[in-house]
Amino acid sequence: MGEQHPLTAQADYCLGRAAFERGDLATARSRFESCLEVREKALGADHPDTERTRVWLERTV
Repeated sequence: MGEQHPLTAQADYCLGRAAFERGDLATARSRFESCLEVREKALGADHPDTERTRVWLERTV
């Protein structure tokens, strides 16, 4: 599958959420950034999953 596969992005999203819940915002941010990059390419900027990732990424600031 590889780093640019949508299932890898889904795993990054889940790991980002887990890191966020633990209070590890640096790790959460990194995971959400990776996820967002793939989702924007694979799904487009306006897809609900892409938007959801962007919202969570903004919460890590």
